[in-house]
Amino acid sequence: MNRILLLFSVLALVACSENNETEKLTRENLFQIAVSSKWQVNLYANGDDIKTDDYTNYKFNFLTNDSVKATNGTNTYKGSWYSGNTENTPSTLGLIFNIEFETPETYALLSREWDVISADQGTIRLRYINGEKVELLTFVSTAK
Repeated sequence: MNRILLLFSVLALVACSENNETEKLTRENLFQIAVSSKWQVNLYANGDDIKTDDYTNYKFNFLTNDSVKATNGTNTYKGSWYSGNTENTPSTLGLIFNIEFETPETYALLSREWDVISADQGTIRLRYINGEKVELLTFVSTAK
């Protein structure tokens, strides 16, 4: 009986720690995740329009001074970014990831106050809802 109780306790503890992993994400954690690596766009869906190919071969570097650079070795586009807590925006985790590029047009499309769906050392998943249109942006980590 004690073994069964111990087994259930261990399983419950593991299940709770896995389910709460995303809940532990804070603005500070998100900031550290973003600046700890270079990132590539793995998915950019603007409604039903998949635009991922527009960002192929570009690495995004989120810097500690709130600037972001996207480069493919030939072209470099500069912008700004920040992570924060949301107050007025419906949010999954209560966190936002703001990206701002002025040019070129394809990068200006990423300029949003994104809702953070999830983030860890390997992936940052973001969502933006505009009426009935949903945009999804996923970054995957590359070697720094």
